[in-house]
Amino acid sequence: MKQRYRELDRDLCYAAVEKCFDGKWNRNDVLTDIEEWTGYSRNQIREYKIDHPGHEFPIKYAILDERADALMDMIREIERGIDPDFDLVKIHRRADAATGKMRDIAYLCIRMQLLGHCLQLGLEPLLKARILPCQHASLPGRGPTRLVRQVRRLLRKRHIKYFRKTDCKNAYGSTMYGDVIEIIRGEIPDATWILRGLEVMARYAPGGHLIIGGFLDAWLFNLVMSYAIREALSAAGKRRGQRIRMVAGCAGYMDDVVFMSGSKKGLKEGTKICGAYLLDGFGIQSKHTTGTIRLMEREEERKRKARASPAGRGCPAIDVAGYRISRTHCRMRGRNAKRTRRSYLRAWREYRETGTIGRQRAAQIISRNGIIQGADSYRFMEKYQVVTLRRMARKIMGYWGRKQERARKEIMQDAVEKYRKHRETLEGDHWNYAGGKPIRAAGG
Repeated sequence: MKQRYRELDRDLCYAAVEKCFDGKWNRNDVLTDIEEWTGYSRNQIREYKIDHPGHEFPIKYAILDERADALMDMIREIERGIDPDFDLVKIHRRADAATGKMRDIAYLCIRMQLLGHCLQLGLEPLLKARILPCQHASLPGRGPTRLVRQVRRLLRKRHIKYFRKTDCKNAYGSTMYGDVIEIIRGEIPDATWILRGLEVMARYAPGGHLIIGGFLDAWLFNLVMSYAIREALSAAGKRRGQRIRMVAGCAGYMDDVVFMSGSKKGLKEGTKICGAYLLDGFGIQSKHTTGTIRLMEREEERKRKARASPAGRGCPAIDVAGYRISRTHCRMRGRNAKRTRRSYLRAWREYRETGTIGRQRAAQIISRNGIIQGADSYRFMEKYQVVTLRRMARKIMGYWGRKQERARKEIMQDAVEKYRKHRETLEGDHWNYAGGKPIRAAGG
């Protein structure tokens, strides 16, 4: 059997540090971690960026090397049972922009984030083997638009006639680290460094369950859901000696899963099997957000959409990931369309009156671009001047981005000047900077 995990080595730790720090080199918590564990100061990073704009700073690779060594030492100590003494996970209440629900979003310290990235890279072969192609959300390259394309391909099959949608109640809060560790121990019992690392994550996780906002936690929850979906897809009955699958296809957006089938009874049994597996194995309660709904054929939908009365044009559709998907068309979910329409109307009014739009309005236009692109929104784009406003919004956000970058560079320049003056004072006091680190000179 092919090995389903990666052994711990320095290259793995280096890749984890590089991945974790990517795009975060200006963040205060990352710079503080660099100063603490490598000895390089943030002023040295700023100085090189000021003197060599547009170039990679060579000190970056030295920092990654030293931080990778420190990470590997920490994981070796974890293997020997030494507690890394992480900072406590901080929980913030934040309103979900899509639904308005208040959610607990966690912040993990940088050392805990580094451990999570390293464990994810170690588990990568297992995750690739187990996570199904029909699972989306919180996975690279698997967003709402890809989910829409996949569901529309499934609906082209004429044998799919019914669908049913399920959701998990308090999904992350019900998925305990201990249950996930048992699954991974059964799959890769020899990966002791991964199992010990997960046990440490479990000790520091509030309540011992998966953390909303954690990088590793999203992968682990998708791993759990893959087993439940696989149970439903593998369920089959026999008719006249022939094996017939109860569920013909499915699509999942994190804990929202849509099951499709040609049999009403088979669909009901398949969703029941999935819910029973989640409840018995992980204590996750799966609820039905829709009943068993029959989809129309393409010809029926076209006739329905051609009716004179708007009230009579409605068709059964799969409501998932912000879209309502049917056989012949895909449109935005009602509340998303309402918010998007409101943003574009206000932006167009402002554009006609002033010739431009504000920064906040431009940010709204760009943030709502994805939901429009995933649907059949040609008339919407024409009616609400989407192309014109999107082009204007990109220019405005580009202007503010350049302005913010100039202000950041001015602050860096000021900090570097103070740092150089301080260094001149130290050099006059018999200090030197061989290799980029302050070392007391002999006789100083």
